Amino acid sequence: MGADLYVKDLPRKSQYRGFEVSQDAVNAGYFRDCYNSQGLFVWLSKNTDMEFSWWQILNKHDDWFRQDEDDGCMMTVVGAKKFLKMLKLAEKQFVSRKKFYKVSETRMNGMDIEDVVTAQTKKEVLEYFKWFGLLLQLVETAIKRKSEIIWSV
Repeated sequence: MGADLYVKDLPRKSQYRGFEVSQDAVNAGYFRDCYNSQGLFVWLSKNTDMEFSWWQILNKHDDWFRQDEDDGCMMTVVGAKKFLKMLKLAEKQFVSRKKFYKVSETRMNGMDIEDVVTAQTKKEVLEYFKWFGLLLQLVETAIKRKSEIIWSV
């Protein structure tokens, strides 16, 4: 399971890449984040003072979205511009960091779930930077094309 974003006005058939996270997928108008502890939004939450959740954005910023009979939840172009601002703010915070963290595992401690947070290697950090860049590119593409983003979360 994960969050799947599609630029609406690009051909859906070419967007499906089997949940691939790559430049080719983003060029076709598709982006994916996983819901597990290794996901981009979990990483952003650990490395900025912002909380990132696909569902929270949908619920907190419902004015960024509209419902479409065929495609479901759609992020409007105005919403995409606001989302891009949010992402740029997060980027300003994490690019100046000297140490980065990831959730290496999630454990059940009695009735509570706790994350085990560990420092990241430079290689791991660069992978998240790349992943974040792909998300920025997808949102910017939608804005340039004046296209909504199908928000499948």
